[in-house]
Amino acid sequence: MRDDVATGEAAVGDGIRVESDGLTAFSGKVHDDTSRTIEPGYSDARVYLDSGVRFGAGNASGGVHAAKQRYAESLRASTNNIVEYMYAARVLADAATSVAAMFDRGDLTAQQRVDYVNGALHAAAVEIRKQREGGPAI
Repeated sequence: MRDDVATGEAAVGDGIRVESDGLTAFSGKVHDDTSRTIEPGYSDARVYLDSGVRFGAGNASGGVHAAKQRYAESLRASTNNIVEYMYAARVLADAATSVAAMFDRGDLTAQQRVDYVNGALHAAAVEIRKQREGGPAI
């Protein structure tokens, strides 16, 4: 199968066609949503949540204290999940951009394209796992 540069489609093999323009648009949308929606919302929430758990400050009850601890742990877990999500979204969007650029090349065989996609996804997964396990912060 041959590539159709005019439509931004590339053949992978076995009749599978990939629309590289769609991958590029997807990547841009993920980056845009992350930077314009999720990140500002997280930043706003973090300002509020960094002040700590506010309820029950004047209550010496053991039950209230335990609830505050569970709530604080839940907030930490939620915060970590959001940070990991934003990082993973960016890494995967970058991988999609890279794959789209590769599909726009006309000099690769179908097997080389499949290998490239597999390698890009594997590299993204390794990078995300490394960050999750205490790698570089975003």
